[in-house]
Amino acid sequence: MDDTVQIRCPRCKSSFRDKARQVQTGYSRQCPRCETIVFFEDGSNDKGIQRALLDAKRLRRALREAAEVGKPASRPFVYRRS
Repeated sequence: MDDTVQIRCPRCKSSFRDKARQVQTGYSRQCPRCETIVFFEDGSNDKGIQRALLDAKRLRRALREAAEVGKPASRPFVYRRS
């Protein structure tokens, strides 16, 4: 499964990809084409930023669930006195 999300620059409208685990509220990234800083905030008016945040959140959840399915069940901790 690909762990990147597509981001659309609000200035030049070009698209680029970034890791889903990094794209969160408070994160900023420089557009590789126009070199504008793109800020990722929940209250952004830009639909491309909102979509990237939502896609990253969904992808992080899917990756976390996939990792939990492959994990063996852990046993509860039992203190044993020696």
